[in-house]
Amino acid sequence: MTGTISTYATEKGYGFIKGDDGKDYFFHKSAVDKEEGICEDALVRFDQKASPKGLSAVYVKIVSQTKHILYVVPDEVYISKKNNVKGWETIDVGNWTITGSSRNSPDEARDIMKRRAADVGINALVECRYNKTTGSEPGTGKGVHYYSVHHYTGIPANIGRKSLKGTVGRRELEGIDNHLESMKNMLEERTWSNIKTMWMIIAVLSVIACLIILVTVHKDTGMLMIAAPIGITILYTLLVGYTDEDKWLKRL
Repeated sequence: MTGTISTYATEKGYGFIKGDDGKDYFFHKSAVDKEEGICEDALVRFDQKASPKGLSAVYVKIVSQTKHILYVVPDEVYISKKNNVKGWETIDVGNWTITGSSRNSPDEARDIMKRRAADVGINALVECRYNKTTGSEPGTGKGVHYYSVHHYTGIPANIGRKSLKGTVGRRELEGIDNHLESMKNMLEERTWSNIKTMWMIIAVLSVIACLIILVTVHKDTGMLMIAAPIGITILYTLLVGYTDEDKWLKRL
């Protein structure tokens, strides 16, 4: 009988063949004459075998071959708490971590992590972990305001499934470490550029603040009391906002 491989779990070494009779046949890679040629949508010939557990295929021979193995990849970033993603072959795993953080919710932190992975060309995150920390900032009145910060962290990976309908080559899914090293260098350069800009702005604000003090110290001390906390808040925002361009991407 002939049929096509409908699914194949590389990590398990088995899958299913959709026979020309419309039935599904279980097969193990040990039943295939050329294991390296197994991929989804491949045309095969096989013998049928019935058992109490169902139908299976034996003596499987792959009819359609491809010179270059291509992969189908997910259309979104997949995440997993384990070191692999169920149903997908892990092509490459990086020695990095990608983190998403949010003051609003764990879901938002997870979505930020996934978006950052997509932005650097990664299609999966494995060994994902969640943790929560406490942040602080000057309050609007007296004292300090404390708040929770949610963090999701994962290890970048590229996954795929071998398929005759695949469009992505293996080389495109490999080399995560080199790719992220380049991204890290670019982000660090952007961070330093932002820091320089930040200090220029702080210098200008400091001059303006000094002028305001000179003018108001003799006229209206009340205005000075208002301007001081506003200036401190602006400087704090600049310090935080301009120095975290690359912190979400870290080497293991």
